[in-house]
Amino acid sequence: MLGGFMGGAFFAIIIGFSCFSWCVGYAMIKYEVYNPRYDRLIVVGDIVGTYQALMFGMFTVISIQNLVPAVVRALTVGKSVLDVIDRSPEIQSPKDAHEVVTNI
Repeated sequence: MLGGFMGGAFFAIIIGFSCFSWCVGYAMIKYEVYNPRYDRLIVVGDIVGTYQALMFGMFTVISIQNLVPAVVRALTVGKSVLDVIDRSPEIQSPKDAHEVVTNI
């Protein structure tokens, strides 16, 4: 049941995002919004390209969510490694490099 709910919610988000994107694109064409990158008005190709790029990015983010636990584990292990590396040594180095260490 939870899987069906999650799938339906994801589908609703995608459809809602699509409707919102196309409504914003329609308004940009209707009100002749200027595209400074290409020094012209926004055309349908700009809107379709942007929409496809955003949808690809959305699917990419969703597909890498299963990697989050592995990344969290790696960060935890990395912190313990850095704690070992950054610890202060028990035997201090002499401040003068020419001084001989005699008290060990």
